[in-house]
Amino acid sequence: MNTPQSSTLHNVLAGLMRRYQQRVPDVAHITTIMQREGLINRADDIENDHIAFRTMGVPQLGIQSLEKIFLHYGYERREKYHFAQKKLDAFWYSPPTPQFPRIFISELRVTELSATAQRIITQYTDQVKTDPVLALNLDDAAAVDGFLHRSLWSLPTYAEFSTLMGESEYAAWVIYNRYYLNHYTISVHNLPNGYDTCAQFNQFLKHNGVQLNTSGGEVKQSPDGLLLQSSTVAEMIEAEFAGGEKHMIAGSYVEFAERRVMPAYAHIAKTDITRAMRREGFEAGNADKIFESTFSSQTAVRQPNLNGNLPAASPIHPKRPSVKTALPGPRAQAALAREAAVMSSSNGKGIPIVAERGNGVWITDVDGNEFLDLMAGIAVSTTGYAHPHVVRAVTEQAQKMTHMCAAVFPHDPVISLAERLSAKLNNNYKVFFGNSGTEGIEVALKFARYHTKRPNFMAFTGSFHGRSAGSLSLTASNPKYRKGFGAMAYPVTHVPFPNPFRPPLGSSAATCGDAVLAHIQHLFKTSCAPEDVAAIVMEPIQGEGGYIVPPPGFIQKLQALAKEYGILLIMDEVQTGVGRTGKFFAFEHEGIEPDVVVLAKGLASGYPLSATLFRKELMTWQAGAHGSTFGGNAVSCAAAHATLDLVERELTNNAAHVGSVLMNGMNELKAEFPRLGDVRGRGLMIGLDFVKQAGGNCEDGELRDRVQQIAFEQGLLVLSAGPSAVRLAPPLILNPAEAGVAIEIMANVLATAMR
Repeated sequence: MNTPQSSTLHNVLAGLMRRYQQRVPDVAHITTIMQREGLINRADDIENDHIAFRTMGVPQLGIQSLEKIFLHYGYERREKYHFAQKKLDAFWYSPPTPQFPRIFISELRVTELSATAQRIITQYTDQVKTDPVLALNLDDAAAVDGFLHRSLWSLPTYAEFSTLMGESEYAAWVIYNRYYLNHYTISVHNLPNGYDTCAQFNQFLKHNGVQLNTSGGEVKQSPDGLLLQSSTVAEMIEAEFAGGEKHMIAGSYVEFAERRVMPAYAHIAKTDITRAMRREGFEAGNADKIFESTFSSQTAVRQPNLNGNLPAASPIHPKRPSVKTALPGPRAQAALAREAAVMSSSNGKGIPIVAERGNGVWITDVDGNEFLDLMAGIAVSTTGYAHPHVVRAVTEQAQKMTHMCAAVFPHDPVISLAERLSAKLNNNYKVFFGNSGTEGIEVALKFARYHTKRPNFMAFTGSFHGRSAGSLSLTASNPKYRKGFGAMAYPVTHVPFPNPFRPPLGSSAATCGDAVLAHIQHLFKTSCAPEDVAAIVMEPIQGEGGYIVPPPGFIQKLQALAKEYGILLIMDEVQTGVGRTGKFFAFEHEGIEPDVVVLAKGLASGYPLSATLFRKELMTWQAGAHGSTFGGNAVSCAAAHATLDLVERELTNNAAHVGSVLMNGMNELKAEFPRLGDVRGRGLMIGLDFVKQAGGNCEDGELRDRVQQIAFEQGLLVLSAGPSAVRLAPPLILNPAEAGVAIEIMANVLATAMR
């Protein structure tokens, strides 16, 4: 029955949804793909299961205030829910008639927070002196609509927002957003067969590039098995704080609910099932995990926009670089002049950028130019810049203890990190912590010599293992690294790397792996006695050498050859490890476990840390044989734990998924620009190799340098590798939309560079 009150409620809900759709691009995207798939004819066909609101539990606001609106329209308050860990209470409300959605209102128990958090919150909420709903004419839909979208207090500062993030992400979300609506929920059980369960609908969403909340599993299920829920992950949006400061924060999300038929009605045909026959109410365990759709543990992979299959007609536009000055800008030029005057001339000279700050996958330089970063500080910033989970972990550890020389006086962060890394290799390895990749290699070399009592090593041309004395003995990617330093510290025999694009030793792409193995056998018989070789050191994908992937099966055969002669296999995972290739270790793609593994770079999201892992049965060296004052620093270990949280939860899979988006896009460009001779890599470790002539493989370093420079000028940061390649190694939080922006910019770059 259509009464004036129901008409007012309809208009209020319509206003909520209109603004919600504007704020949450996933709504338009999901509606569009449902229409495209034929699940609905129009948006109004979607049944809205419930609308959820977040509030602050302060006297003049919170549930007691907001519920007055819906109680006035005939809603009935139902069960109460208590969330101990998140410090939340909630009620759900049944609608006056089945045509309207349920309502779910949660509030933060502010008085249970720290004194600092309470002070921050109340200095804003105290700006609201009385219950604002009391002043509303609830029969005036326009007035209610305006209230529900009006800012109740002033913009917070980013510093205060960050402080709240460290204690309650719910509190931070509400203190910034300042509007009540959090999300709406699509009822999936009334969709066509094949899409009418959460599991089936989730598969449809993922196929169309929608990122799902995985906290507690993608599908959250009530103990009785009758209420199943899932949700998207909130996208990261650019938010302006007090003083004009801008940062990326979590927006909102879309939820999905499957309410199964209660057992008493199981015999009734689906077409005859009514709402009253399905499971009613909510489930605290489900809601607890749904809340996390805006938490940093989930939003790590949603910087700042949506997904790869966004329809062309959608109004949503991913963020783009913004270059406001000639490059380098005036402030950058001044900084570079100062750097030249006081810093070592040995430092490499790349693109002339002087960064001031980073957020997500975006770098802002000292002149205010904003760049999309596909370098990640040379594959270091795994979780992007200023990731809240990492920042919080580092801050908490720094407040407890920064340093205790873990090699002599161990502490829990370093012990638990060693346990965590060893567990990735079936707990068969022990760990030594250092500060950098080159330190990790030095440890591996000393260890291999000590254990085998052999003096020599074998490595590959094109390899990069560091520039300290021992690791430099292995490095063979550029003669400038060795020039002027005389004899190397270790005797190393270098053999060609099996590069399918430029096959060595007169081989082909199909036979280059076997050709290199035959060459090693030849050396063993003629000039390099295998019984004198302590270890073969290899990058599973060459980094500095050009992001070169060896042919399938080569690493397995190399390990078998090494074992035949009692030679250790050392895998340098400094650049490839920690999820970058779509697996935690790149050697997992080849189904092996090496004798020694070296990790660094992305292990701690920019904090100095390396980890060298040795098989336990090889641990023959004595106490004091090696050590490090700073290795395993407590703050760096905290950063590593936070990094692994994100890598294990989402980022390894994201690297595989978004890496395929980026790889496919670059291969399309290769077809359009044939002097992009090769596109190769795994996950978010992709190499673009440039050639002098279409169809050939003759290196064109000049074209590569031109591409790198033009990309910089267009706001895209990429890095050179090898004689003629550009490497793409973005933070693992890169999402498909950002990958799409990178592909679009690279298309413009190649068109300009190849004129």
